[in-house]
Amino acid sequence: MPVFFILVQEGLIQLIAFIEGKKGLAYSPILALVAVIGLAYYTYRNEADQIKKYSELENGLVEKMKISGGWLKNKQTAAGRPLVVAATTIGAISYFSEVTLIDMLGLTDKEIAHNPKPIQEISANSEIGWKERHYNVDYVLSRKPDYIYFSTGIKPSAYAERGLFTSDDFIKYYYPSYLTIKEYKFTDVIYKRKSDEEAEKNTKKLPPNPNYKKSFVNLYTQAMNTQKDKSKLPEAIGLYEQSASEGPPNWGTPYQMIGDLYMQLKDKDKAFENYSKAVELNDYNLVAHYSLYQLYMEKGDTVNARINIEKFRSTHRRC
Repeated sequence: MPVFFILVQEGLIQLIAFIEGKKGLAYSPILALVAVIGLAYYTYRNEADQIKKYSELENGLVEKMKISGGWLKNKQTAAGRPLVVAATTIGAISYFSEVTLIDMLGLTDKEIAHNPKPIQEISANSEIGWKERHYNVDYVLSRKPDYIYFSTGIKPSAYAERGLFTSDDFIKYYYPSYLTIKEYKFTDVIYKRKSDEEAEKNTKKLPPNPNYKKSFVNLYTQAMNTQKDKSKLPEAIGLYEQSASEGPPNWGTPYQMIGDLYMQLKDKDKAFENYSKAVELNDYNLVAHYSLYQLYMEKGDTVNARINIEKFRSTHRRC
């Protein structure tokens, strides 16, 4: 910025000199200043609403990361050891958490910056909107981060976030957990790593999916974006089903999402069917377990309701 302002200053000097040389006007400095102010106002006025919108979004994101960073700092203190966290938007998270941070975009990570391993099926999607296409899934997961933080909560948005879902290790070791801070009335999603024992115990040995395509994660994110429009819930369900059919065989999250949408559509039988499928594939799906608890209670099945709420509580405590 200092260099920019120096250039503006020098530009004004050159402009004034040009006007004086060509026109010989005594008031050329004033005219030049008025012209600059007028141009600046015209430019700002046309973009003011957009500038305000992006400013509010950015401030909200920074505030969210600040709170999440404080939560991670408390977790590090409780653990009594340095925590390793991977993230795509690192600024406030790094500053307020004081954890060992892996920049998944490679902007501050030498290994990713110099040895990126982009996944063509994901990076070929030009509609994603992220300019940062340098990422290395294998390297990030080799660091065994305790937590992985997405800027958009549970939804993988950046190329680096989407790429994680194509790794068997990510599906096996990580699950979305929920951090809640009551004093801020704040809830966010962060991916937590299971212990080796938990991962081995809770991973089902399933045959490979013959329809597997690494681009499944783009369908998954597209479904999340589509469901924001309540009139398009059936379309979102179709996208989730397609992502599940093309994804890893032991990936249960799409079924939980489908269950959520069927609940909105008041079809509890379909919701129950999909929640059950979600926990069958991934016993660490907190939302599906809690939803099954509620549905079992409505049916008067207190035995199964208790099983699901206990699984929810025990997993949530480990978060």
